[in-house]
Amino acid sequence: QLVAIQRPRFERILEFYFHARTELGEPEQRILTLEIMGKNSNIVLRQGETGKIYDSLRHVTPAMSRYRQILPGQLYIPPPAQGKKDPRQVQELTFYSSLQKTTQPLPQALIQVFAGLSPLLAQELVYRAGLAPAALPGELNRQQLGSLWDAFSQLVAVIEEHKERPTVVMDHRGNPLAFSLIPLQHFTTAEQLSFASINAAADFYYHHREKQEAVARLKEKLHGLLGKEIKRLEKTIDRQVATLQAMEKGEEYRRFGELLTANLYQVTPGDRAIIVTDYYSPSGEKIQIPLDPSLSPAANAQKYFQKYRKTITGRPHLEKQLAHNQSELTYLESTALALADAATWEEVTEIRRELAAQGYDRGETRDRQRASGHRPADTRPRPLAFRSRDGFTILVGKNNRQNDYLTRRLASKEDYWFHAKDIPGSHVIIRCPPQTDPPASTLEDAALLAAYYSKGRSSNQVAVDYTRVKNVRKPRGARPGMVIYEEYKTIFITPSREEVAKLLPLNAGDFPGNNQGPVQ
Repeated sequence: QLVAIQRPRFERILEFYFHARTELGEPEQRILTLEIMGKNSNIVLRQGETGKIYDSLRHVTPAMSRYRQILPGQLYIPPPAQGKKDPRQVQELTFYSSLQKTTQPLPQALIQVFAGLSPLLAQELVYRAGLAPAALPGELNRQQLGSLWDAFSQLVAVIEEHKERPTVVMDHRGNPLAFSLIPLQHFTTAEQLSFASINAAADFYYHHREKQEAVARLKEKLHGLLGKEIKRLEKTIDRQVATLQAMEKGEEYRRFGELLTANLYQVTPGDRAIIVTDYYSPSGEKIQIPLDPSLSPAANAQKYFQKYRKTITGRPHLEKQLAHNQSELTYLESTALALADAATWEEVTEIRRELAAQGYDRGETRDRQRASGHRPADTRPRPLAFRSRDGFTILVGKNNRQNDYLTRRLASKEDYWFHAKDIPGSHVIIRCPPQTDPPASTLEDAALLAAYYSKGRSSNQVAVDYTRVKNVRKPRGARPGMVIYEEYKTIFITPSREEVAKLLPLNAGDFPGNNQGPVQ
């Protein structure tokens, strides 16, 4: 029976006290100790009165530690005390003198001197005091030390008076960054969620972190799959290009064969080369023709004609294969780009479903069959949506499936379509009412988004093509998101996250299925 939970004075251990019985039925106390010390963390069960260890999660042998061993039958020795000061008992002058004995930057100095301070809270105290994190305690004047003391004592008061405001800090994509007993002001632009208790905040944080880790694992798997396929295709394309370059010598083979046929009488069996007059050259210059000494003169001529015929018959098929592989490489690179930007489980699994549908991730199909055999109820594409400076709705596909949906299903023929020129990237659509041309500033906004959500994001300048949707078509049998277009214009623009952030984002459900011009 659990009867008590204790945490020794700001130490890194938590102890659970139980009433239990021995094998003979005699009552005894047992203590389960959690040692929370990073890679050296452990769980130890011991007898309460004697301290004899029953067992532990990790055994620590004499070879691993001379100070203390954690082994069954040994007496339990707690981790060495950190020797830090209790923040609740520190006076102002002691605060100053203790800090100024350290040579670490302020956040590390606070952690080194005072018990119970996490790196997160130490950074927060320095921020609230208006000080630079890199500043050293010895560099602070009296006023700066006073500001740091005020922030420190206010934190202690919040804890002693039980005025905590448990908070989870979220990034711009809705992922949790940190949780704390108090709002964290040094996260100046992040959203902060309040909770009724620190347990609720921790539950929320770790639940979402588990989801983030699951997303990261799946992304890593898909990145590996895509990387392997991209590398394979690149090698195949290199071989095909080299073969085509060799085939460009076809005319030379034909010329060698004909010149050799006309000069067979000059060839002596066993010759490795012959020099003849090149009748195809306007100047009638001499040319050397390599020979296979193991073949007769006539057989050498026929060998050149065979090489020529091979280039003629094989080239069209090889060119077709090369074009297919180059298109496939573009598709896989665009998928890898979308995967790099995917942040949520829904976004990553949408890409996984697309790859499975294209025959690349068979594991996804097996996983679905092992589950319920059904996809989630709502698998509609949810592209990014923005409002331009002039109030027009601009939509951005987050993956190839969404690109297909935007261009082929959602967009009207009179809407405007944008794409970074000759590199993988998102399809971008400006929603336009009939017979409406968006202003130049809206065209620039859409081009900015097309450049930013492309492989050219880190470039100084990206060429972005744009045209009406009616001029964009998908070739038969093409992969998702692969299109060709005509009658286009080009805008050159510099991708900028800061400029993208100035555009008003809309929720995925905020744009209607019909055309939408400026929002009034």
